[in-house]
Amino acid sequence: MYKNPRLKIKSSRAPFCFVDLNYPPAVIKRMWAVTQGHPALLQMLCRYMVNLANTETRKDMTLADLEQVITQKIVQR
Repeated sequence: MYKNPRLKIKSSRAPFCFVDLNYPPAVIKRMWAVTQGHPALLQMLCRYMVNLANTETRKDMTLADLEQVITQKIVQR
């Protein structure tokens, strides 16, 4: 497992999906649990979250959004 998610998000090398989108702490915790902090997996999940946010033209992400991405993009792959 990688470093603490809070440290990762606050760093200058934070995954790109955390730049302009708003994530409740529960979403960040779930993303971290699903990827176990693995950078490549976290970036892949982030890419799908950003795509969803752009498609729906909004910035506030939810646990439902994350579960949708996991179910439709990750599990189905």
